[in-house]
Amino acid sequence: MPYTKADDRHGWVQDPESTFDHQSHTAEDADFPLAESGDRGSEHLAYYPTR
Repeated sequence: MPYTKADDRHGWVQDPESTFDHQSHTAEDADFPLAESGDRGSEHLAYYPTR
């Protein structure tokens, strides 16, 4: 099964106005703010530890 190794460029989009809402995406071609706060924030996946 293919997977993506997340790094500091990857985020989980939580912006209902974005075409990438509820998806993993990088800042490239982003239509969402690269902030972790506010109604249109995103989570940086690299901040979460691996198991």
